[in-house]
Parts: sequence; C-alpha cells; structure tokens
Amino acid sequence: GEEWQEVDVFQLVNALAEKKTSDALVFLKRLLEDNERDFIGLLGILHWQMRRLWLAKLLQEEGRSERDIASACRISPRQMSYFVKQLRSFTSKKIEKAIEGLFQLDWKSKTGQAEGALEMERWVVTLTS
Repeated sequence: GEEWQEVDVFQLVNALAEKKTSDALVFLKRLLEDNERDFIGLLGILHWQMRRLWLAKLLQEEGRSERDIASACRISPRQMSYFVKQLRSFTSKKIEKAIEGLFQLDWKSKTGQAEGALEMERWVVTLTS
C-alpha cells in the first residue's frame, strides 16, 4: 500500500544519506518491484524528497529554526529527527547532484533511452560513493 511505499522511499533516502550503497540498492530493488509500471512515479517521489532536503538546507544556511524548516518542508514531527539526520549527511552540492541525476533519469525514461532500473542503480551508486 501507500504507507509502505513512503517507508521504503524514506529508507532509500536514508541509506543514500548514510552512503550505504548495498542497503540503498536493496530498497531501490524493492521499490522497483512494487512499482514496476510506475517508474515515473518513483522518480517523482524521490525528486520530491530531494527537493525537500534542498529547501531545508537553504533554510538551515539562513539560520532558520527546525520548527520553521519542518513547516516549510511539511515534515511531520515524527519524521523530523530522521530528516535532520539526513540533512546533516548531505552537502548542498550532493543534493543538487542528486536532483540533477533525477532530471536526467526522468528525461531519458521519457525519451525511451533508459533501462530504467539500471540507470537508477547507477544513480544510487554515484550518490553513495
């Protein structure tokens, strides 16, 4: 179901943040199996998650409070501690690279170039190395 998906996406982003390549690949595989027909949807949710991190990073650099960040990025109190941990693990540069990579993936999948899963695995490996 839906909640499941979000848990997995969150776990994937966590593994990316912690540079745990093999864990990240396992979560990715699970997500791809669950959403085989919805590759674009998976890209979308990952993109959304990375954009939230990017925005949070921006606000953090402006010296905004965690409460401000939580509300601007719509993070539930329950998720906030994990989110902050992810935020600490990513540099702005890394987040921007991740988002750029997702754009490329999205474009390739729409133009039919991508072996989606393979490209996505490459994205994970690049991000965690």
